[in-house]
Amino acid sequence: MQFRCGYGAPITCSMTNGSSPLTVTGSVPLTFNPDDAPLLPGETGLSISVPRGDASSGTFNTFVASVDGSGKTTLAASPQATVSNVPGWAGLPVPAVITTAIKMLAELCYEDGGCDDVPIPRGIEAFLDPYRNLVA
Repeated sequence: MQFRCGYGAPITCSMTNGSSPLTVTGSVPLTFNPDDAPLLPGETGLSISVPRGDASSGTFNTFVASVDGSGKTTLAASPQATVSNVPGWAGLPVPAVITTAIKMLAELCYEDGGCDDVPIPRGIEAFLDPYRNLVA
């Protein structure tokens, strides 16, 4: 059984105007292991965001209706644009509070000259507490 943890990941995708299949060719900038398809069969309902082409056209947002064993994806709605090999996003965006905590930790490590043996301040831990998964 395969599963994915986290909020989302960049994907390279292509779609055709009025057609619900989405072609996903991999992750940007990473390359997936061949055993790790960009989208998995259990990811029905996963949100998908794909730029419509130029900056003025906005973003096409929908959900995954189905994914077969080879990663072929069908969208819940048909796009109104045709795009090829554009970077999209699959999954939920990372909450702003997590991004803020990461920036605060980076600043702390920079100011301290490294992160060896530096305890995480309670304020930063408080930002992250609601998002911790303590299931081992």
